[in-house]
Amino acid sequence: MAAEVLIALAKAYGAEDFIPISSAHVSGISYLNIGDAGVEVFEKFSKGKVSVPTTVNPMGFDPDAPRTLPKDGKKILEGQMRILKALERMGANVTLTCTPYYIIDVPRHSHVARAESSAVVYANSILEAYTNRESGISAMASALLGVTPYYGLHKPENRVPQIEFILDYKPSTRAERSALGIFIGKHKKTVVSVSEAPEDKDAFKLMGAASAASGRVAMIRVGVEAEEKVHVGKEEISEVIEELSSGEDPEFYYVGCPHASEKELREFYYKCKENRVISVAPQIYYKNIDLVRKIESKGARVIKGTCIVVSILRNRPFVTDSGKAARYCPKASLGNVLRKIREHTLLYPCISRVALFPFLLGLVCISLPAPSLPDKERVRADA
Repeated sequence: MAAEVLIALAKAYGAEDFIPISSAHVSGISYLNIGDAGVEVFEKFSKGKVSVPTTVNPMGFDPDAPRTLPKDGKKILEGQMRILKALERMGANVTLTCTPYYIIDVPRHSHVARAESSAVVYANSILEAYTNRESGISAMASALLGVTPYYGLHKPENRVPQIEFILDYKPSTRAERSALGIFIGKHKKTVVSVSEAPEDKDAFKLMGAASAASGRVAMIRVGVEAEEKVHVGKEEISEVIEELSSGEDPEFYYVGCPHASEKELREFYYKCKENRVISVAPQIYYKNIDLVRKIESKGARVIKGTCIVVSILRNRPFVTDSGKAARYCPKASLGNVLRKIREHTLLYPCISRVALFPFLLGLVCISLPAPSLPDKERVRADA
């Protein structure tokens, strides 16, 4: 099955050869996204074993909090566990994060197969690796066979910017960086250039994730000229923020899409108040467990192994500084975050900390048996 997938992909894109990869990252593992049909695909793949280090995206809920799920929670739980067990059988590292670069090292100039769009932009742009925007299925096939079709961004000649964005206004908040990414993505180019680099990798991550969510961006270069040029000013940034304002009263404020880094987690601690929800990779969570407890003592909640985009939270009204989350979640608002950051009031006092927890995993709950999660001890040990 894996060979059939890659051969079909190679034919579709005119690839005449395959190239070895050093690692793979598989997206689309949340049962809430792929349902029973997706479960069957992973179980078919699980007859084989991965041949390169393989990480996986977040699932539909925090692995340590499965008891609080909506009415159909039993079906969600069973479906999600089947997916995780299939990944375990294949030998994948069940990292449950969209930020695999925090978990495993990627050699510079190495070829990889990445399916998570934000991780693709980060790999090509920051890590200087080579990857196309894979699907979850093609990334899984590459993980099993250790190769990927040689086309697209695996070829140096295809990594030349098609458009250059000249920043007449430099974003000053996380929300504005996300808005810039959304604006970039709307131009439907694969390789782009910006005139100035964001101040650090976390800022680049936000911008890159948003650009991939709103378009097909797979690589962002800095200071490289392109024939087509677009100026970006304060007005363009503000228009994007306005477009991504749902107008609904938020129930909580969300950060961590993509998953927060250790540096971001430390920064959030100093700004943190109640009604804040932060998502991180399980490895980051356990490594910084003391910091997590301090954050939660302020009335916030740190969730791991899941993301609002692939969870039951995605249809609730919330505020976020993530362009990706604002783009994918229908009731999310990016604009309100900007105003609150400017006023140095980072959280909406619209619900109490007592009301926060039910909103994290659904308001209508049922009692479920605690599952036996695969590879949990190894995840803790890797932290």
